[in-house]
Amino acid sequence: PPGTVLGDNALVGCLSAPPSNPADALKAGAAWLGSPAIYLPQRQQSTAFALETTFKPSRRLRTLRAVIEFFRVILPPTGYIVITSLLFSWIVLLQEDFYLHEMLLMFPFLYAAAGALSAVTMVVLKWLLVGRYKPCEKPLWNAFVWRNELLNALQEHLANNFIIGVLEGTPFICWYFRSLGAKIGRRVY
Repeated sequence: PPGTVLGDNALVGCLSAPPSNPADALKAGAAWLGSPAIYLPQRQQSTAFALETTFKPSRRLRTLRAVIEFFRVILPPTGYIVITSLLFSWIVLLQEDFYLHEMLLMFPFLYAAAGALSAVTMVVLKWLLVGRYKPCEKPLWNAFVWRNELLNALQEHLANNFIIGVLEGTPFICWYFRSLGAKIGRRVY
């Protein structure tokens, strides 16, 4: 809020409030999270990254980010529209050969095919774009970060809309997450 003074090297988490006590806010190197703020006694110190990868990116990095952001904005709704269009195109094509009640019986299978297509697309893209996740620290201006944001946007628009919501609470959802590389125990759902 206006008028708040923080100590040197203090950290206030995203969507968090600074501590209400001004003396706490002035602590040097303190970290605060939440609203109301909770003091975090330890935090991992960031690796020093070059200024070009944090605050002053090169033209090449800005261009690369613009390209990846373009795909992050365009691909998710496009993929959703394409898969939905395929689903309804099949229904229109089948309309000539089947009665309405037969088409209604086939719809869950067509929807499952759309869900499978979205899941396979996500799995393939995950392994192509980022591979296996390993513990690491990356600067903000890094293609790895942007590729993850692209995958997240695709996950939210494709897999979540078509298959993940349907599989929640079932043992089958583990198959999907395992194919993405998650380690999940047996008999978990």
